[in-house]
Amino acid sequence: MNKKTITFVGFNPSFVEGRTAKFFRSKGVDFNSIREHYLWKNRNAFAHEVDDDFSFESRNEYDFFAQHREMASFLSYKNWDHIDLFQFRETSQKRGLDLLARNDGFRSVQLDMFERVLEIASPKLIVVVNAKASKILKDRWQMGAINAASGCHFHKVSNRPVPVFFSGMLTGRRALDVHSRERLFWHVRLVSQSIQ
Repeated sequence: MNKKTITFVGFNPSFVEGRTAKFFRSKGVDFNSIREHYLWKNRNAFAHEVDDDFSFESRNEYDFFAQHREMASFLSYKNWDHIDLFQFRETSQKRGLDLLARNDGFRSVQLDMFERVLEIASPKLIVVVNAKASKILKDRWQMGAINAASGCHFHKVSNRPVPVFFSGMLTGRRALDVHSRERLFWHVRLVSQSIQ
């Protein structure tokens, strides 16, 4: 985890079965179904190191993270992090929301865990890159109006105010249009320069 850098926040890790299975098999992991491999009941046989390698490769090469890499570069950050609010692999956000609606205790524990990971990350900036994740965090953190001077919100992490930018997705079907994304990049850089 990269401390004192930009942290992007998503909703949950997606699950692209073919790509995931191919990567795991290339590392010699044997399984009947990659989806089954990720089930809680199979946690003792789960290939954690391979999953870590897969996450690292995804961050550095997967198209989904292209704009994350681009923003970090635009801000002159060599490192960046991505943390999801919820730790379950599912591509359909609707199915993920249904799961959370049926399991409020799970939702609560996951959000508490997210907060602990965020404290460890100790980010300089937070960019929430999912509309639903933005809504959940705005409600959880009881965000009021945008700070008039900076044009963003602030949330205390490790007892220090950290700028927070609530946004939609940077890539994919529901991604921000190019112009909105350019404005977001510019705004994040402007605030980043003012807090250095």
